[in-house]
Amino acid sequence: MGRDEGIAEGARLRAVAPKRLHGEAAMSDQLRRVSILEEDSAVAERLATMLAEEGFDARATADPEEFVEWVTTWLPALVFVDIVKSTPEALGVLERLAAARSRAGVVLMSGTNRSGIRAAREFGAAKGLVHA
Repeated sequence: MGRDEGIAEGARLRAVAPKRLHGEAAMSDQLRRVSILEEDSAVAERLATMLAEEGFDARATADPEEFVEWVTTWLPALVFVDIVKSTPEALGVLERLAAARSRAGVVLMSGTNRSGIRAAREFGAAKGLVHA
């Protein structure tokens, strides 16, 4: 199975080990954790790589179920949610994060869907999610 086929099935794109920061206490392990929900494997991989280069432990997936599981069990400090794939699906993810009382900062992403970003921001704020 090719990499893009795995992504279409929601396979984890990458778990990147963080580089060591100046002084081990510079950032706790939990504060280094970032989860990314992005359907475009190239975008997800690039974002995960950039974050890893800055010392973060980044995980990316195209599968909303896997993403929510990571956020509720791995407890990342920051999450990126792609709104392009489908605003209702993204709102469902935000609903589940709020129900789980996630304290992760939320970054909403979209290359084209400004109205979806606005709707998701308002929805998340109403549910008590923290937007980064």
